[in-house]
Amino acid sequence: MASTMSLEEIKNESVDLERIPIEEVFEQLKCTKDGLTSEEGEHRLQIFGHNKLEEKKANFFYFITTLQYSWKKI
Repeated sequence: MASTMSLEEIKNESVDLERIPIEEVFEQLKCTKDGLTSEEGEHRLQIFGHNKLEEKKANFFYFITTLQYSWKKI
């Protein structure tokens, strides 16, 4: 079994959680199948931030180029 990683290493994605057994995932993430306590959840929120996808702004140049390409086909 692999040694336990820190939460910072997990944040930096130096641990491949998809390729190890579920029991080891729980050990690496320092949690159980029942989840985290409220205190631990708050602590991890400070480390990892909110669980949301980053929004990317639309690239205006890409939009215009695509529009011109599409317009030429008409």
